Amino acid sequence: MIALHPRSPRVAAAALLLALAACQASVSPSGSPNPSAEGTASPAPTATPDPLDAVRRHTEELRSAPGFAEFQVAGSPDWSVVADDGVWIGNWDTQRLHLLDPVSNSFTSFVPGFGPCNGLAIGFGSLWSADCAGSRMVRVDPATGQAQASIPSSFASEGEGLTAVGEGFVWFIGDPGELVIVDPATNAASSMPVPTGSTSVVVGFGSVWVADPAGGQIVRIDPAARQVVDTIDVGGAPRFPAAGEGAVWALNQADGTVARIDPDDNSVITIDAASPGQGGCIATGAGAVWTTTFDRPLTRIDATTNEVTAQYGGGQNGDCVTVGFDSVWLSNLRTGTVWRIPLPLP
Repeated sequence: MIALHPRSPRVAAAALLLALAACQASVSPSGSPNPSAEGTASPAPTATPDPLDAVRRHTEELRSAPGFAEFQVAGSPDWSVVADDGVWIGNWDTQRLHLLDPVSNSFTSFVPGFGPCNGLAIGFGSLWSADCAGSRMVRVDPATGQAQASIPSSFASEGEGLTAVGEGFVWFIGDPGELVIVDPATNAASSMPVPTGSTSVVVGFGSVWVADPAGGQIVRIDPAARQVVDTIDVGGAPRFPAAGEGAVWALNQADGTVARIDPDDNSVITIDAASPGQGGCIATGAGAVWTTTFDRPLTRIDATTNEVTAQYGGGQNGDCVTVGFDSVWLSNLRTGTVWRIPLPLP
């Protein structure tokens, strides 16, 4: 091939011939424009309807629930657990524990001497709260809000995990790949191996369930034999499990789905809750499963039909949720508040 300079006569002549050919191709024999040369417009894409549009509302509408209450606890209220006499809230920023009274809609704050992390659990006459900075699990007297005992431990979840009580023991993830088991009669701790990426624990249906977000799985453990009996793939980085309403449920942070595990056969149903993102928690109660993330502060899933029946978005709300006293309790970490939302939802 002969290389030609862009300004050479041969290039100019070739360009002229191409231009004439283009003009002839765009004119029909009658001299009118050739319709086929004009091109055909592509049809506009059809929008796919969002199946949750019908159940979405703004979070501020929750204030319209009869009996709604807002607790101005300040700091960063997060983990919560329902007790016989109220709802406990852990507050890392202020290093407080708050007990919310469902009768008077008031709260009492306690200074336990550490910043609560890694969830809260109630059982064996005590409140159990991790002290991630102090590397210990603290057994708290619920009457005084003060430590009764401390169990030395690190926390592989870095505070973003759950502690559980049941089957005679307290369970939580300590070092990476280690499930710590505390005997409440003696406060002595033992351990067993679990997947290295494990973070959270829940007890229910005669088993201990460990969430491994790194592996996309839930590990089922026989608490008596202390052996893994099944590993269940649920996908989507399951971080927070809950047991109740006939199943074990896991909030998958990566894709915003919720996995429902049947405890009879370990089969899985995946529910598209459209709630991916940071923050988050999951709870069961009142015939439903409840999730919260920063992007979707409150979502309700019917535990019978597995359908999302309500979803509230917008604002600076959400991060943890629990159910009790005919209400949903929503921790709003970024605004320093806790909402009591009486049921049914508005």
